[in-house]
Amino acid sequence: MKLAHAERYVLAIEEALSPFCKRITVAGSVRRKRPFVNDIDFVVLDPDPLQFRQRASANSTIVKDGPEILIVRLKDGTQVDFYFAHGPSKELLETKPGNWGTVLLCRTGSKEHNIFLAQRAQKLGFKWETMIGLTFAVDMKGSQIMASETEEEIFKELGLPFIKPEDRERP
Repeated sequence: MKLAHAERYVLAIEEALSPFCKRITVAGSVRRKRPFVNDIDFVVLDPDPLQFRQRASANSTIVKDGPEILIVRLKDGTQVDFYFAHGPSKELLETKPGNWGTVLLCRTGSKEHNIFLAQRAQKLGFKWETMIGLTFAVDMKGSQIMASETEEEIFKELGLPFIKPEDRERP
């Protein structure tokens, strides 16, 4: 579908679903401003588990429903993918950072850009875990999250300037 058509869907979907989550933002090829898009991707922060899913699947068919993703197909065949991110959480002795930035970065793409970022992370001794963030192995038992909450901090940790979504078609 043409970008303009997809953007109309984006506005309607964001309006319908924003009451059921802390934040919802378009990702994928729509965010990269591609002239034609195959599906519409969103990143959703801390959705209400029941209400969000009920509203997102109303008048559509559920294709996949899991803890990190909900995929629905609208009546006209348009596929809409929702990727779930979480905010910071307190654990016993520490606060675990949220993963909004890493999920948004990964789900915006492009595939080639994501490969470039993963290879860059590896060269620097990090690992880019797309649902966790940029991590550094501390020992054989675990790793430390270096950056995950914003795209900007991930680029900075990788020693790169922030790259606008529409410039992420290639590395």
